[in-house]
Amino acid sequence: QQGAVQERNADGASIGLLRTYFIRDVASADGAAAGAAAAGTDCSGGDGAAATANETVLRLDGEDATYIVYNETTSSDGEGLSIWRRECDGSTLLASAEIADRLATGATIVTCGPRYGAPASDCGKVNFRVGTLAGEFVSMTATVRTGEAIAAPSGPVYVSPVVVISISPTVPVDGVVTVYRGDTVTFDASASSNPTGGALDHLWNFGDGTTSTNAVASKTFTALGEFTAIYTATNSDGTPASDYVRIKVENRKPTAVISSPANGFSTTRCTNVSFAAAGSNDSGDSAYGGSVVEYRWTYGDGTTATKTSAASHTHQFAQLSPGNGTNPQSVGLTVVDNEGAESTQVVRSVTVTNRPPNTPTITGNGNTANVSSNGPVTVNFASNASDPDICATSNETLSYEWDWGDGSAKATTATASKTFSNGGSYQVRLKVTDGAGVSRTSSPLTVTINGLPTAAFALSSTSVRAGSDLTSPGWITNSSSDPEGQALTYSWSFQNANPPSGGNSSAAVPSPVRFTHNVGSNNTFIVAVYNVTLTVTDPLGGQGTATRQVTVNGAPAPGNLRKTGQGCENSNWTGCQERYINLAWNSVPQVDRYQVNLECTTGGCGQSVTREYTGTTAHVDGLSEGFLGITLSYDIRIRSRDSVTGKWGPWSATINENSG
Repeated sequence: QQGAVQERNADGASIGLLRTYFIRDVASADGAAAGAAAAGTDCSGGDGAAATANETVLRLDGEDATYIVYNETTSSDGEGLSIWRRECDGSTLLASAEIADRLATGATIVTCGPRYGAPASDCGKVNFRVGTLAGEFVSMTATVRTGEAIAAPSGPVYVSPVVVISISPTVPVDGVVTVYRGDTVTFDASASSNPTGGALDHLWNFGDGTTSTNAVASKTFTALGEFTAIYTATNSDGTPASDYVRIKVENRKPTAVISSPANGFSTTRCTNVSFAAAGSNDSGDSAYGGSVVEYRWTYGDGTTATKTSAASHTHQFAQLSPGNGTNPQSVGLTVVDNEGAESTQVVRSVTVTNRPPNTPTITGNGNTANVSSNGPVTVNFASNASDPDICATSNETLSYEWDWGDGSAKATTATASKTFSNGGSYQVRLKVTDGAGVSRTSSPLTVTINGLPTAAFALSSTSVRAGSDLTSPGWITNSSSDPEGQALTYSWSFQNANPPSGGNSSAAVPSPVRFTHNVGSNNTFIVAVYNVTLTVTDPLGGQGTATRQVTVNGAPAPGNLRKTGQGCENSNWTGCQERYINLAWNSVPQVDRYQVNLECTTGGCGQSVTREYTGTTAHVDGLSEGFLGITLSYDIRIRSRDSVTGKWGPWSATINENSG
């Protein structure tokens, strides 16, 4: 309290110096310019020089080019503002002094008006008003007395009271005192004084139609708005002096209360959380009909809601709290009253945590049972993968990873298909991962693929005699196999043949096999190509097939057909009448007869001879003698007859021989 008194006394002493200079300077001046009219006037340099145009608040003109300016600048001690008095001769600074300090920003107001009997434009009656950092206001008025000495003025001298007012409990800011409706404000003018002595009459006009004649008055404002409270002190001579303070009456803010949930609560996405604002009120203004009409919620997840009631409502959080649900976020509530005043926001801490996805169960072709099949087989996989944090209001998603158990590329779709070709057992698993990186993996679904057996065999000869017995081992070598080593069953198919079982055989290597023949014109054998097919089957029904082709021939033409002799068979006195040719050839097995054909190729001959033999030589007689002893030539060929089928085989290549 003592410090406050000392500070106030210091401020008062400073203002006393200002009053002394002001009254003397104004009374001695030839003219004055106040407020905006004085702005921009200053002499150059020195302490207290105006840095900006509006820092000059008063200019008092003297004789010739002399004048005095009052500048408001930053106080030399750094506390508030100060008033500097500067004497100038033209642009030359003659003297400067700091005559008031510790003044409040915006509280200095200098105005002027006409003197008695002067025109309205006259600036002869100057009012200088300042406010201190301690909240006091001082107003002083002086009149320009042009051509008159202040020490010996003509006529009566009227000295105005010195007005000093203060406001409590609020200190003005920029000249305005802000209070709430219903607050009581004390207006104190007890420090005002009469320089000539004697009592003062006091009058407070509060601007709302009410007044008080006490030096110290208390006032309770019940209406919103801005009011100017004017204090007037009048001495016994009837000379008044006034000052004023502006009062701004505001609506008291309502109070926001979050009644649920409790601070620090934890929840999850897709979960209804109840929010209520019970206890929110506008009790400070309840006497004036104040009430809360709007509740503005912010949930910390980018969503908001505006309600008209404090009643409970639900909200589902769309996303995790920061750090994948490890760091709290804030839920805020601001309430608004019926006059538009907003409360201070209250907040609650909430943590929206992550729930892991459910462990999926997978199906293959719509069944959860293991899959067994012959390969290759395509299996369609699906699952019941789900996440409790996936709903219409959340941003949660699942990613999928199918592991086929065979090292092949993984699928990343919710459903997937996989073709298994190689025999074996495969453990198929699905891993699902949520947006926070938490994964769950299914139990395996086993896919067992029966590897197909391989049918394989070789034939020692793919060109065989019709009707001959092909025995094995020897003709057929069976190399069929099963990848799992299972026992195989065999099914042989011989086209146009008579194997042991009549056309097919289930033996691993059937024996003997005899191919039949095709008969052409003239009871000749037709060469044909037939299929030999092996189908192998494993115990699970897996099959493999192989086919080989066999060329089935009749009796081959004998080789090495050759002429062994020729000569005259029959002659008379005219010469040789008939000729012969002896032939030989190689033996052919399984043949009971050979047929030799000679076609005369000499022009005009036309003879054709066909004979059959059982051995490998032939004496072909009865051949014509050439005219006039001309030697005749023959194209000779041979074929053999199969002793089993009785069919003639193909003709051999021809040889050309003569009978001479």
